[in-house]
Amino acid sequence: MPEHPLVEFIYSTFGEPLGDLLLVGYGSQQEGQQASFKFRAPKGGVTQTWIVDVTAYALPCGREPLVLAALLKFLVLRVDLDFPDKVTHSFEFDMEKLLAEVGRDGTRFSVEEAEEIIEKYTKISYTLREWKTKMPKAYSRARAKYTFLSSYTTFSYGDAGDTQVRRLIDRVTLYENFVEGLKRGEITFAGMSLGERQPERPFANFPFVLSL
Repeated sequence: MPEHPLVEFIYSTFGEPLGDLLLVGYGSQQEGQQASFKFRAPKGGVTQTWIVDVTAYALPCGREPLVLAALLKFLVLRVDLDFPDKVTHSFEFDMEKLLAEVGRDGTRFSVEEAEEIIEKYTKISYTLREWKTKMPKAYSRARAKYTFLSSYTTFSYGDAGDTQVRRLIDRVTLYENFVEGLKRGEITFAGMSLGERQPERPFANFPFVLSL
C-alpha cells in the first residue's frame, strides 16, 4: 500500500529524524506520553549530538499526525508561492481544504475531530537535551523547552434561523524560528541548524542520524 502523500511530503521536505519527530505517533494504535529523537547538528556554532524529548499527556496516534502534516504543507506552499516577507508564523487556513488533504487516501476526519487533534498539538512540549554518552539519560542536561504549535484559534457564527454554523477563521501559530528558517530556505528546529531546504528533490544524502 503506497504511503500517504502527506507522509511523503514531510520526509521529502524535512528528512529524518525531523520527519519522524513531526509525525510522532503516526500509525500507533494507542496514545503515548513521550518519544525521543536523536540529532547530530550544529547549535550556536557547536556541532554535537542532541536529544529532543516530545512529551504530552497524550501524544497523537493513528492517522492524527496527518493533520499537522497538512498544516505544514500549507505553510511551505505559502513560503514557496508568496513573498517570504509576507509569511508569518501565525496564519489562517481553510479547514475544508485541510480535511481534503488528509482524505487523499480515504482517511476521514470530521471538523470536530480535526479541531481536537490541532488542540492536542498545542499541548505538546519539545525539550532539547545534550547527549552525554557517559551519563545516564535521566541526567542529561536539558537546554531548552519549546512549543511547536503554540495556539489554535477559530471563529464561527450563525444568524438567527440558520441550521448550520459558518466558519469564519481557523488560525494556527507555529514556532517562529522554524517559520523564519523556512523563509530563508533553511530547516531549523529547537535552535538546531538542520541544513538547507531543497524542495525539488528528497533529502537523500542529508546528514541525519536515526531516531532513538
